[in-house]
Amino acid sequence: MEDNNNIVEENEQIIEETTESIDNNEDTSEEIEKETVEEESVEKEVEKDDESVEEDNPNDVSKESTEKEIQSEEDDKEVESKSSKVIFIIVITVIILLLLGLVGVLVYFNTHNEIKDDTAPKKETKEVVEVNNKNEVSNEWKEYVISVYNKTLKLPTTYERVEALSGFKLDPNLNSHMKANSNDIINMFVEDKLALYVYVKNDNDKEIEYINSKVIGIWQSKYQVETNHAEKIIFPGNLVVGQDMNKDTLVSLFGEPSNVRNTNLENYISEDYYYYEDEKSVTEKFYRITVVNGRISDLYLVTEK
Repeated sequence: MEDNNNIVEENEQIIEETTESIDNNEDTSEEIEKETVEEESVEKEVEKDDESVEEDNPNDVSKESTEKEIQSEEDDKEVESKSSKVIFIIVITVIILLLLGLVGVLVYFNTHNEIKDDTAPKKETKEVVEVNNKNEVSNEWKEYVISVYNKTLKLPTTYERVEALSGFKLDPNLNSHMKANSNDIINMFVEDKLALYVYVKNDNDKEIEYINSKVIGIWQSKYQVETNHAEKIIFPGNLVVGQDMNKDTLVSLFGEPSNVRNTNLENYISEDYYYYEDEKSVTEKFYRITVVNGRISDLYLVTEK
């Protein structure tokens, strides 16, 4: 009987221990659940914190946005700069084309005018005739053309033309007026030295100044050239005073002379060769070459009385 009681007591003790164990397990489970809930809560709070951190860092987003805006502005400025360069190049190109066009128009009109001038009939003055070779004049003496300072002059002409062409001046001591219907010979000077004789004519019925007279002849002497160092006048046949000359040369240039006058003195032989336009010497248009001791001493070219 006592054994049964012992067994019962042992069983009751086991049951109590089991119950306490279950209670303890329940407590432990509740604690584990609490810990689990707390851990989940912590994780959620961490996630919230992370989100909050992300939300709490707008500076990073703003910074990225600002960088994008700056980059966009730089891109816009670069595009604008390139556009400005293109516009500048276009403007410069247009200006250059306009200038080239203007130059082309000017060249065209100048060329057109030159062509017109070349095709238009040219007026030949009686006073000045240019020749191809500036140092030569024709062998045809009846053209009455001479050359001075590489410019050709055709007789008759005006006194003003002779002065302007040669630079020779009228004798300052000469009376300034010519009588009506008269001829005369006047002296022309260069640097106060006699350089040329000029045959002049007043075919008016009243007095005129010498500077308004008509030049009908030119005469230059060896003395004027060699002594006064005057510019040599080139006469027909390209003759100048001081050059060697003989009758055969003159005949080859102008043919047989109309008249020859000789003067023979000791150490002095003078020959005057006359070429008349009218063989009967009616008009007194002539070319005279005076040769002294084999050299030209004087040259005369006269167009009328």
